[in-house]
Amino acid sequence: MQARIEREPNPVKKAKFEVRLGRVKLAQAIAAYDKGDLDRSNALATAYLAEMKGAWQRLRDTGRNAVKKPEGFRELDIALREDARVLDDLAHRIPYNDRGPVTEVAHAVDQLHGEVLAALFPPEAPSRAKKRSAPSGVTRLLRPSRAGILKGAKSGDDLFCNAGVFGAFGAEDSAAIFGGEDTAAPENESRVLSIAATEATPVAFPQTKKSVLTDDEEDKLREEQDPAKRIELYLAFAQDRLDRFVNFRSKPADPNYDTGEYLDRLLGEYVAVDDELKDWIEYQYGRSGDMRAGLRALLERGPRQLEQLRQVQQAPDAFARDYASSLRDAIDDLTDTLDGASKALADQEKKYGELKREAKADARAAKEREKEEKKRTKEEKKLRKREQKRGNPTEADDE
Repeated sequence: MQARIEREPNPVKKAKFEVRLGRVKLAQAIAAYDKGDLDRSNALATAYLAEMKGAWQRLRDTGRNAVKKPEGFRELDIALREDARVLDDLAHRIPYNDRGPVTEVAHAVDQLHGEVLAALFPPEAPSRAKKRSAPSGVTRLLRPSRAGILKGAKSGDDLFCNAGVFGAFGAEDSAAIFGGEDTAAPENESRVLSIAATEATPVAFPQTKKSVLTDDEEDKLREEQDPAKRIELYLAFAQDRLDRFVNFRSKPADPNYDTGEYLDRLLGEYVAVDDELKDWIEYQYGRSGDMRAGLRALLERGPRQLEQLRQVQQAPDAFARDYASSLRDAIDDLTDTLDGASKALADQEKKYGELKREAKADARAAKEREKEEKKRTKEEKKLRKREQKRGNPTEADDE
């Protein structure tokens, strides 16, 4: 696996692979602790931190502006946010006198995340230009051209999507991750990546601390715990952002606002919502949640969203260079989502089809057992009657 990372010429992609490999190490650390191997767990947690620091340093060395070109930085941001919570959960499971190493890793992750956030969302520089109100509906994302980044605009990206049904790494890579010296799990442990953190405590699917979702959207998610129906919610949230992007793109540009950046941020939100959708599918796939209805809806509506994105790519406008990278991310992410959904649906159709057949077979067997039991009871009753007749004394015997 490390050899593949070294062969990758693109430093941003290299950093993204390092982030994903680091998260594999963290999942292995949790699995090792669950098996009672604290020393191994500590070593893997340290290896996780090394991968995340390496990814951050690689991104810094590119000299890229994280605000204008957030690819790679977004992945690291979302990973560190989620992993901080996972590490905190792990530390609280470890006896107080033994949790020192994991606590140190958690503290280092917090510091690292602070640096990443400072790069993605630097403080606004004072502007001498008179600010105007943003157009209706875009206040949270849009900023005047020379006023810096509007406070509160956040975006997030990839989470635990390199295992299970979303295979950023192939089978060979999975073997490299889990099959060498660092192996902490038996067959099928690649799924640990998506579920190990949640197996630790019986809490609901974790949401990002700084989600791109609105308060109303988050309330809807909290109220809807059905695996399939929540997929449909994510689909609606993603479609809302795509519709806003398409509609705003078709309007005349306002020279007082950075239209290109606003469009880029809308696509960043779209990608973040799609990533949360993938996280939910991966999470429920690992827990065998029945997602079939939601996956069918995704495979019906998702291709239409993909077609919208490709039409945008094929008909560039004056601001295409500003959002080109995010548009590619959106197309790649959604393609990956649809591929994973197809695999998940096929697996679940087979699984639940087998369960249904087994249930029918069990019902038939139970019915047969009940029938046999009634028949046996009836025969035993007849036998007891015959025995009673044979055993009863006659009048002749009494005389």
